[in-house]
Amino acid sequence: MGFSSKNIVLYDAHCGGCSRAVSWLKRMDKRGQFVYFPLQKKDELGIFLPDEDSVMLVHEGKIFLRSEAVMKICVILGWPWKLFNGMVAWIPLHRRDSLYSWVAKNRHRFFGKNSQCSI
Repeated sequence: MGFSSKNIVLYDAHCGGCSRAVSWLKRMDKRGQFVYFPLQKKDELGIFLPDEDSVMLVHEGKIFLRSEAVMKICVILGWPWKLFNGMVAWIPLHRRDSLYSWVAKNRHRFFGKNSQCSI
């Protein structure tokens, strides 16, 4: 699909907050480093991905999930966004992912639900 040199961001296209986050990321991605793909169509990518209901980042053949995906996206964006990584990297992964999972579990209640992808 021509994605080999890009970072692939997979997101829940039905989540209002997720779609807004991807819209923000598109505006911040001045160098065009990312391509965006709904989790609902991940099988069309032709690569094995875990059965996860969270944001995913495919970067240099490695799959990042949940809080690690968010942190890696910030690092790839560069200054000043990579500061976020430094601010939260000291928090143990299981705690970061617990918070991420709680927000993800409640995302439709917090942010609304899209009937279709708005990106």
